[in-house]
Amino acid sequence: MPFDEVLGHDGPIRMLREAMQRGRLAHAYLFAGPSGVGKALTARHLAAALVCARGTDDSCGTCPQCAKALSDSHPDVRWYRPEGAARQIKIERVRELREQAGLLPYEAARKVFVIDEADRMNRQSENCLLKTLEEPTPTSVLVLVTDAPDSLLPTTLSRCRRVNFTPLRRELVEDFLSRRDDVDDERVEVAAALAEGSLGAALAAASDEACAERADLLEAVAGLSLDDIDGVFSLAERVEATAAAYRDELAEGMRQEMLQRSPTGERPSAAERERAEAQIAAEVRGQYRRKLCRLLDIVGTWYRDVLIVSAGGATDAAINIDRTDALRNAGISPEAAGAALASVGEAKARILGNCNVKLTLDVAFIDIAAAVGA
Repeated sequence: MPFDEVLGHDGPIRMLREAMQRGRLAHAYLFAGPSGVGKALTARHLAAALVCARGTDDSCGTCPQCAKALSDSHPDVRWYRPEGAARQIKIERVRELREQAGLLPYEAARKVFVIDEADRMNRQSENCLLKTLEEPTPTSVLVLVTDAPDSLLPTTLSRCRRVNFTPLRRELVEDFLSRRDDVDDERVEVAAALAEGSLGAALAAASDEACAERADLLEAVAGLSLDDIDGVFSLAERVEATAAAYRDELAEGMRQEMLQRSPTGERPSAAERERAEAQIAAEVRGQYRRKLCRLLDIVGTWYRDVLIVSAGGATDAAINIDRTDALRNAGISPEAAGAALASVGEAKARILGNCNVKLTLDVAFIDIAAAVGA
């Protein structure tokens, strides 16, 4: 059964299947939960079940209707995702959804519309969608997928039946990684621990780049001391430089996408290029700061683990389980580790609050070095 391919969400799946069995499906659902835990996959299998020729509470996965739904080629299953450098779902796409919702299904008994990353709708788009939510058609089901439900309008939330998805258990993530050919066996346990229940985060943590970043950061953090103030400032610079390189690479990729030739063969005008560059700059600013926070999260895992181990906790509760010897020998008190962890949290809050990055990182690593050296 294709719903069986969704890991660790028995409650949401059971609720959706019971609704199909009883003919009590809502006209709109909100799938909310952390990124990478299986919300979009569940939406895909729900769509397949609703257009399946068998007409039960799950898709057979083998009929032509299922095959098309699972490969994004079914005329009655439509996906709407963020587009362009600004990564927004624009009002034109929502107008298209409204128009399609007003038409009868082409092949199946229902039409299914999935808005992935629904929080990326701008206010115009969301207000346009409200008309469809307020006046649903009997032959359509709408699924909004988001990891930021609080970004949506209260009126949008009130018109959807909410289905909450929680982080996956670590053993499920480990099993998922262990069955993949592209993940080295020695990285499985650590990547699963770092992922915090997200399959997407687990795959990212198991990549060569992420493993190198983590090893470099943890090596530097373990030796952090005010006795080597140049090393403190150097670490702050390396964190910023890593995030800046990520930002620049992301911007170049967006630039290639936005400024390439149009389908008509015409190059974008100067005004279009200027608009595109402004959109790119706005998007990468946010991505840059989020990358900084992810790097600080790695630092935070170290002091979290030191806090647990120094307080007498078991090393198998650690995130950095490949560094248990270093954790035991860190020589940092629980109070000092807690203070360092608090400094990481404060730095993340300042970065997300658009404070000066260099100053924030310098102060954070000085504070951390002072705490653990006390």
